[in-house]
Amino acid sequence: MTMDKNKKAPDFLAHWRNKSVHLSEEIRCIEPDDDPRSRHQNNLRNRTAALQTSVLHIEVSEVVFSEPTTIHVTPFRVGFTLLVSATASVEYGYDGDLSRSSGTGNILLMLPGKEINASHSTGKLRTITCSFDQDYTEHILGPLNTISQARLLDALDVKSPLLSAILLRMMNEAMYPGNKSTELVNALGHAMLVECSHWLSSVSDKPTTEKQLTAQDFSLIDRYMSDASGNSVTALELATACGYSERHFTKIFKKQTGCTVSEYVRAVRITKAKALLLETDLPLKEIAFRLGFSTPANFSNSFRTATGITPAKFRK
Repeated sequence: MTMDKNKKAPDFLAHWRNKSVHLSEEIRCIEPDDDPRSRHQNNLRNRTAALQTSVLHIEVSEVVFSEPTTIHVTPFRVGFTLLVSATASVEYGYDGDLSRSSGTGNILLMLPGKEINASHSTGKLRTITCSFDQDYTEHILGPLNTISQARLLDALDVKSPLLSAILLRMMNEAMYPGNKSTELVNALGHAMLVECSHWLSSVSDKPTTEKQLTAQDFSLIDRYMSDASGNSVTALELATACGYSERHFTKIFKKQTGCTVSEYVRAVRITKAKALLLETDLPLKEIAFRLGFSTPANFSNSFRTATGITPAKFRK
């Protein structure tokens, strides 16, 4: 893809406005420190860590909104963005339809040329983005222009604990690189695209008479989990909140997301744990309680199983 090879065109193009400013920004994955364009980086985001290989680019960023802001982003690479933590609320979608609400743990799949519009409240976001050039992506996923409209809408909020775990591990490697980080993130990137290929084909585009979980249902699930401080969330509770029987809910949840309810709940808890470890000075005991773990030891063991490191080491 020419844009990725010669870097004359941006990897992402962003237009943003609020009451104070109306600016455009060309975002490049690799941008020399002496390039004047890099001075504008903090207008939209603060890059806190980055890692580049021959096939992918990883960036950990923070964005602070001092007032409500609207943003239009056009990607020219394939990108996966995980919202690690947020004090700002975000509504987003395609073509001015801002019907999706983003929360901690949401994964957005960005496709070349497909503009995403978003409205942000005052606050801060921390994200991890992994992007690939189109040629490398299509070698694994196949032609991107064959992705259905239904799947494009699903790409606004990809439900995959595996993708979430991969992105969080990539964040660790970008923030604390080692002598094998390049080999590791390339392998993780390949696994991410293979999992995405599986996700794209996991739901048939053929009409079905079976009732499906809607975007509103998933928003309700995320809100219920956010409000359940100090309690472990069960499939029965989520099914009841959405108005389904537990049996039907678990069946259609697995069919639509490719993971079980319990796998999804575990992934969200670990994502929220990472956000609290990064953004607060709360003791581990308090974090364990807020996320519904029975004891701090149980929290530490679950965190280490999911991430490979202890909460204390991750916080450092």
